[in-house]
Amino acid sequence: MAYVADHVNVYSSCIELLSIKGWEIEIEPSPYEDENSLLDFYIAIKDGTTVRADNPLALLGLASLHEHHYPHSDESYWWTIKNEKLCLLDSLEDDALERSFLKYVKEYPDKWKKLMRDAIKDSQDNPEVGAHERIGISLNTFERLKKENPDI
Repeated sequence: MAYVADHVNVYSSCIELLSIKGWEIEIEPSPYEDENSLLDFYIAIKDGTTVRADNPLALLGLASLHEHHYPHSDESYWWTIKNEKLCLLDSLEDDALERSFLKYVKEYPDKWKKLMRDAIKDSQDNPEVGAHERIGISLNTFERLKKENPDI
């Protein structure tokens, strides 16, 4: 199975891919006289759209938004991809946090129970936020853990 990650060793490939797709690439350096003179921004220009990022991988991502929408004007939020369902990013973040918490449950049997008890107490003091929300897990998982662990 192939694998790639966000690392400087993929930056050159990102720049090459942008160039192949017809983007004009520039790098905007910080002023030469700065003590820590760096390459500040990567810029790609195509079809009247300019995208700017801190690194080539982010630049490629922003250019992909342009290629998805192909904007004809600089309307506010032209890059937005609307989804009728729950925001995919929110869903992915929720799933990751829940997986992380369930791993914590296995690795720290006493600590997670204290965390649950504290969240229950805090939600009783301030009921606007549920105990499961304070921990970052679904209500179903929260209720299941409570049922399986009556000492909480």
